[in-house]
Amino acid sequence: EVQRVQQLKEELNRTKERHDAVHDDMLEKNRKKLREREERYQEDLRCKIDAFQRAQQEHQERKAVNEAELDALLSAKREEHARLREELAAGAEQETRENEVLEQEVAELERGYKERVGRTEDDVDVEIQHIEKRYEKMILAEKHAQRMHTRKTNALKKKKPWRCRKRRKINWTTSRILFEKKNYLKKRLEELDQERTRSQDQLSNRYATIAEIDRTISELLGEKTALENAAIGLNEDIRALQDRSAALDQDIAVTDDRIVAVRADSAALAASRARKEGALARNNERLERDRQGKAARLARTLRAQEREKEGILGDLARCAQLVQDPEGLRRALKDLAVRCAAGAEEEEEERGETQEAEGEEEAAERDEEEKELARLQEDLEVRRRGYERLCLQHQRENHEAIKINMALLRELEKARQENGK
Repeated sequence: EVQRVQQLKEELNRTKERHDAVHDDMLEKNRKKLREREERYQEDLRCKIDAFQRAQQEHQERKAVNEAELDALLSAKREEHARLREELAAGAEQETRENEVLEQEVAELERGYKERVGRTEDDVDVEIQHIEKRYEKMILAEKHAQRMHTRKTNALKKKKPWRCRKRRKINWTTSRILFEKKNYLKKRLEELDQERTRSQDQLSNRYATIAEIDRTISELLGEKTALENAAIGLNEDIRALQDRSAALDQDIAVTDDRIVAVRADSAALAASRARKEGALARNNERLERDRQGKAARLARTLRAQEREKEGILGDLARCAQLVQDPEGLRRALKDLAVRCAAGAEEEEEERGETQEAEGEEEAAERDEEEKELARLQEDLEVRRRGYERLCLQHQRENHEAIKINMALLRELEKARQENGK
């Protein structure tokens, strides 16, 4: 029995040492896992923060470059607008001077024509109409005279044939006078027609000069309209650039809001880290309490075994006394066997309960750690996707801004070439 008690003590000591070693190993492994997880998380967070800061710095640099380009474009367009305004003012002044010169030339031509001919075209037209009326009257008078001569001659032939010769002679004289007047009027009419033709040629030349002047004026007006349209286009480009600058300012404000959101996420991560550290501290406290409970249970077990040992020694002493009494010895051995069996059952039950409690605690701790790890991984994945979307959006916006600036530069260069031509 003494040897069995010693074996039980040694087994209890080994069990205690094994449990302490397993418990310390588990604590060390948990601490190591937590440290590694915390280091990985910190490294990932530091990398993401560095990437975000680099992206933000690149965005600020691109913003500065775009603002410088916009300022350069705006200044160039303002200079171009001022130059076009000056050209329009100079073109308007030149057009006014040319119109005055042309009006003076037309007035001089009219005065020269009147001085050279002595009368105007309207006077010639009035005289031609008057001569045409007189010519028509002479033709009508000649026709009437011919009709009257024919009538009288026919009457004389019937009544007094001997007077026909004299009447014919008179009629011939009258007809000759009328013929001469008619020829004179015809020649005068031809002269007036020639004069009118010459005046019409001069007027057509003058009208051709005026038409050429009008074409020049229309070309100048077209150039003026083109310059005005170019100025309107430049104003529209300036407004578009201003709108783009406002959009960029709005994007910068949105980016600042996102930075604030990311900082809030960092604060949330710090709070989560604090919660995790608190959970780790609570877990360590619980493990320490469990270890202390196990040590207390082991001490109680040792004290019970000591009491059992004392009882066994007392039983042995009683057995030595009962050697002379075989019946009493048999009863004592039976009681000892019953107590040993009960102690072994109690020890097995206690060991089973301890192992089940330890298994349940380890499973609960493992589940909690896995859940916390899964939640942290999901949170990190969500933040990574958000950072990637933000970087891609900034990259697309920068590419669009560069394309718009290049298109505006090409349009400005084209407008400058057209204005130069």
